[in-house]
Amino acid sequence: MSPGKAQRTPLRPRVGPADGSALGAVLGIDPGRSGGIALLHADGHVLHAWRMPHVRGQQQEFDREAIAAIVAGAAANGCTHVVCEAPAHVRIKGRLHAHASAVLAECAALFAGLSAAHGLVWETVAATTWQASMGVGSMPGTDTKTRAAFLALTIWPDLLSLAKSDGEVDA
Repeated sequence: MSPGKAQRTPLRPRVGPADGSALGAVLGIDPGRSGGIALLHADGHVLHAWRMPHVRGQQQEFDREAIAAIVAGAAANGCTHVVCEAPAHVRIKGRLHAHASAVLAECAALFAGLSAAHGLVWETVAATTWQASMGVGSMPGTDTKTRAAFLALTIWPDLLSLAKSDGEVDA
């Protein structure tokens, strides 16, 4: 492979569902206000990507109805698993930011409840775990967000037309 050229490879998850169940479509969640949601077919191609829905004019409040509709629609169309990046403690300029950490936990809890209501398998994964499993560190870029975006667009070139934010790419 020549420098600067991405090699296109099919998605080959290095880990399967933790519960050993059959894998259908997967709803991936990057929780938080600037997060995103992605629906992936079992074969790995992206079916849809959304920015995290917010109440119109109120960026501080999640649109629970829109989120519920996304989860219900995914469940009705073959989704079997929801995988959410585990909420972490947020540090801003080295200081713990309790409010931002609480927002991540609130978002994850909303998805966990909706997943249970629809009979979907719920899993959380630490950011460092999924990034290592997918090989984010081997991608070009100076930070994790850039590397993850490069990897996602390498695996799913059509994601560029679907994703509008790093939250959707991370999802």
